[in-house]
Amino acid sequence: MRLIKTDKFESFCRVLESMMECGISILGYLYSQGYVRLVEAGKDLRVYHFFSVSGEKFKIVVGEDGFLSVIPLELPDKKETNAKK
Repeated sequence: MRLIKTDKFESFCRVLESMMECGISILGYLYSQGYVRLVEAGKDLRVYHFFSVSGEKFKIVVGEDGFLSVIPLELPDKKETNAKK
């Protein structure tokens, strides 16, 4: 499992928060930094999965009222099983 460096994650969140406060759409920025996939859409809420070119993965929730939530996505540990005879 790859862990995200805290300082890099915090600065990423600050950039997104600043853009939201200024009324700038964050999608253009996200597309320039990696791959964005819309996973859920509601009347006032959008949920995206973001995969950066450097390998970080985030779940980003954006609300029409300015709500923003950024959650790191982690892949579950792969369980290796050994078949015993």
